[in-house]
Amino acid sequence: MKRSALVLALASLVPVCQAEDADFARLQKSYQAAIQKANEPINKTYVTELRKLLEKQTKAGNLAEAQVTMDEIATIMGGKGGETAPTTSDKEFEKFVIGTTWKHVMGSTVTLKKGGEGVKEEGNQSLPVVWRIQPPNIVEVTGNFNPDGSRRTLFYRIISKKEAYYGNTLDTTTMPLVYVR
Repeated sequence: MKRSALVLALASLVPVCQAEDADFARLQKSYQAAIQKANEPINKTYVTELRKLLEKQTKAGNLAEAQVTMDEIATIMGGKGGETAPTTSDKEFEKFVIGTTWKHVMGSTVTLKKGGEGVKEEGNQSLPVVWRIQPPNIVEVTGNFNPDGSRRTLFYRIISKKEAYYGNTLDTTTMPLVYVR
């Protein structure tokens, strides 16, 4: 009799614990959202200052220091989503990248649209680009986005939406590229 009374008493606590778990989950979600909202302006200011430092370091030729700064920018900006890029075919990889937007460490973004077209946003400028797939999992992006308006090609090595790099040649895709959407 004592055993069944204990079982009944414990069983009656289960709904209370489940309700408390729902309350806990709600509070935890609210807390995380508040932290993220509070950190956004701090992170934005920090990344702005890091970009200034990065420009100074690269102009001075301090590439090792610049790499550390780029890594910090990528960490603070954080990739969204960890979906891995398909490696089975160029067509699947192309479907993966269509409609995505990627941010360079200096702040400009490139959106890859359907049909090999895209747009590079830099400051208040919107520049058209063209892109194509280079196996394996490389996107070649070309446009007139040099400071003097001349044609330039960048290469994006996309491993996942959390890990991607870009560079001026296929062999130098080492600059962090951050997935935006």
